[in-house]
Amino acid sequence: MNIADMFLNTSLARAGNVLKEILRTLSDSPLTVTELSKHFGRDPGNLSLPLRNLTSLDLIEQIGKKYYIMDDILACWVRNVYGYENIQFDVIRKKI
Repeated sequence: MNIADMFLNTSLARAGNVLKEILRTLSDSPLTVTELSKHFGRDPGNLSLPLRNLTSLDLIEQIGKKYYIMDDILACWVRNVYGYENIQFDVIRKKI
């Protein structure tokens, strides 16, 4: 486990998978609460607390009505690495 995995697993441990899934979803593109609620099939009000938690951890930021992962490297890492085990880095390097 690398330091980034350890940080996110520790920071997000109490919230379960909801925060992790929001991060994964936002790693693809910025979304509004309404768009996130449709994606997850949840009431928008149920996403307020998880979004506030991610914002307070400085993992996401709200600009206007959309939520973003502001750090492009973090977004790339969440999208392609975080939560995946047994990654074959040699295969990835060949594709890059």
